[in-house]
Amino acid sequence: MTPTYMATESKILKMKTALEQALDNEEFVLYYQPQINLETAKVSGVEALVRWNHPQLGLISPDKFITVAEKTDLINRLGRWVLNRACRENQAWQNLGFPLMTISINLSPFQLQDPNFKDMVKQILEQSELPPTCLELEITEEAILAHPEMTHQTLVNLKQLGVYLSLDDFGSGYSCLNYLSRLPFGTVKIAQSCIKNLTNDYHNISLVSVILAVGKTLDIRVVAEGVETQQQLETLKNLHCREMQGYYFTQPLTSEEITKFFSLYER
Repeated sequence: MTPTYMATESKILKMKTALEQALDNEEFVLYYQPQINLETAKVSGVEALVRWNHPQLGLISPDKFITVAEKTDLINRLGRWVLNRACRENQAWQNLGFPLMTISINLSPFQLQDPNFKDMVKQILEQSELPPTCLELEITEEAILAHPEMTHQTLVNLKQLGVYLSLDDFGSGYSCLNYLSRLPFGTVKIAQSCIKNLTNDYHNISLVSVILAVGKTLDIRVVAEGVETQQQLETLKNLHCREMQGYYFTQPLTSEEITKFFSLYER
């Protein structure tokens, strides 16, 4: 066993212990990024984003700990916490009188391999009293490619619960349009990498235009991610993209902050 391998294993074990303690101590928090429907000028949904509020280091983004959570089988425990908190938050917003909206949650490929995942989702929906149609689960193409048959059956099972399914980060990798026709997706999210260079890249403009056209043909909702500038907004509007999210509208917000944001958009 090489020293480098031993050092890597040691770091993973140390991070695993820290993550277990963080879950026990409830150090994780959710931030929310709204999705805006430009036609109605209303919030059409929110995406839940997990952060680790470390007592010494402050907020830690998921790219720093999700991989370790997946490698150490903690992803299912963390995923359950995220799903439970997000569903309860959404129901609380509705109790305050805000309109029904979907809350989107990113799934790890490892969560889709859990044979009890559907039952867990069903249980959390029942406990939170959130209508299934107010929950949207986001899956990447990577997750589909890892275990295509298992993922397909899991998605069909989840669809039977009444939840919405979203194909996330579309356009960044293989981008097989066949996924949209064969699998029960109700939403496709255009990858940030496509939006980033949208205003000066004819290839990206053509790709986004095709995705929007396919979405319209298949009656699939299309959301553009990572909108940051007025130019990107105007280009997307000219391509007849109706729903967007990104820093142009707001950075991810705490539960308290997004409640105020809802109030502004509902005026």
